[in-house]
Amino acid sequence: MTSSRPAEAETVEVATELETLRHALRQSEYEAQALFDSTVFARAEADLASGTFRRVNDTFCLLTGYSREELLGMPVHTLTHPEDKAEDWAKFSRMLVGDAPEYSAEKRYVRKDGKVIWVQVAAHAVRDEDGEPHHTIGIISDITARKEAEAERERVVEALAARVASQDKFMAMLAHELRNPLSPIRNSCFILDRAERSSDAARRAREVIERQVAHLSHLIDELLDVTRIVTGKIQLHLVASELTELVERTVADHQACFAAVGIELSLVARVNRCWINVDVVRIVQVLGNLLSNAAKFTQRGGATVVTVDADPSRDEALVVVSDNGSGIAAEALPTLFDPFTQAATTLDRSTGGLGLGLAVVKGIVEMHGGTVGASSEGLGRGTELTIRLPMLAAARASDARGVIAHAAPTGITRVLVIEDNIDAADTLRMSLELCHHEVEVANDGPTGLSKAQDFKPDVVVCDIGLPGMSGYDVARSMRADSVLANVPLVALTGYASASDKAAARDAGFDGHVTKPVSIRDLEHILARVVRQRV
Repeated sequence: MTSSRPAEAETVEVATELETLRHALRQSEYEAQALFDSTVFARAEADLASGTFRRVNDTFCLLTGYSREELLGMPVHTLTHPEDKAEDWAKFSRMLVGDAPEYSAEKRYVRKDGKVIWVQVAAHAVRDEDGEPHHTIGIISDITARKEAEAERERVVEALAARVASQDKFMAMLAHELRNPLSPIRNSCFILDRAERSSDAARRAREVIERQVAHLSHLIDELLDVTRIVTGKIQLHLVASELTELVERTVADHQACFAAVGIELSLVARVNRCWINVDVVRIVQVLGNLLSNAAKFTQRGGATVVTVDADPSRDEALVVVSDNGSGIAAEALPTLFDPFTQAATTLDRSTGGLGLGLAVVKGIVEMHGGTVGASSEGLGRGTELTIRLPMLAAARASDARGVIAHAAPTGITRVLVIEDNIDAADTLRMSLELCHHEVEVANDGPTGLSKAQDFKPDVVVCDIGLPGMSGYDVARSMRADSVLANVPLVALTGYASASDKAAARDAGFDGHVTKPVSIRDLEHILARVVRQRV
């Protein structure tokens, strides 16, 4: 007969097993809590019945800026940015009804301090024995840095795309602007080929060619100036100058152009003597661009006023060009001085231009330490463009000599032209001969040096890009020759950068002129280099 175990022993054994289970449960809860409280990830649990947080770890507190006590019992949706709540709830609901295995979202949190951060939330629902969701467990990651980097990358891509589109538009505009003068030039050449030289038709054809070549030259100059400004290759030749006098002369030079299109141009000088330290040629170019802009966008019968003023509190001189023309829309003002930008473009391109004039203005003014700004009350309500330049101290201005006018060309009879472009050489020869010079032409360097020995020119005009023997080589050879060493030498070339001019000086040229140049200007330059060599 088997004896039964004592009841006491069974009771002890059961108690031991229960204690073991309790210990294992406590250990499991401890490990689970330790894992939950891990600082590697932010974790949070939410009670679905109340919609509030029921457990959070320290990392989640650091992420949100709230303490554990503040978060427990807080509605979960409190942290979500108001603009993200509707979309976020739609995603969360799909998990609750079983349409999605888990909830995953990138959204914005509003921290306790008001700062908005981006987070990535991954959560799943814990369900009871009936399959009903009881609470959620989620892992939250701060992805603010990534989202900011993505936003910056998107901004850069959009900016580049806009830049490419702007430049594509500019190239189309450039092609249009360059083709426009070619048609009247070609037509005028046809007329000159058939009309009597002294006829009215021939005279008008010549005037057309001169105007259109001047227009082409202006377009090319704008392109080159923008490139030089962007690459920092413009060199300023500063001289103390009186601003009011400078503006008066510039306005006077433009009076005929404004009168021709029926626009009144006037000057208001609010200061008598205002000295600035500037590159006179470049500042005249700036004023000319502002006036051309005003004439272009002001209708016949309108008016443009140029005001010269000073702001002693900032030691600045002011030039304001205001018109009552077509005005500028508010959204166009911020980019008005950017390259390749025009406030308005129409199919007929009646105003013409490349949209570079104001970019050149901005670049040159800033190189002088000044600023440029624009204002307009809107379309059809005129425009006001203002440049500010540092004023020169009175002590320094007292020694200023102003702008020296070019002397008239004297003493030049014999000119040697070295140019490999046959058309350019022949037309330059004929132009100089019409100005009563004796001219010889050579189409390469060796021939030019040989002719210089026999012809004994008063001055030599030489292209740089000659075949075989370059213009630099010609200059060095002349300076090494005892007979030709003192002959004045001018480079007439399409190479126009500061480094090109320096290379010309180093090779022995006395002057450097960029194509195309008017014959009058060339004569002045030739006279200057001859005087320098005497």
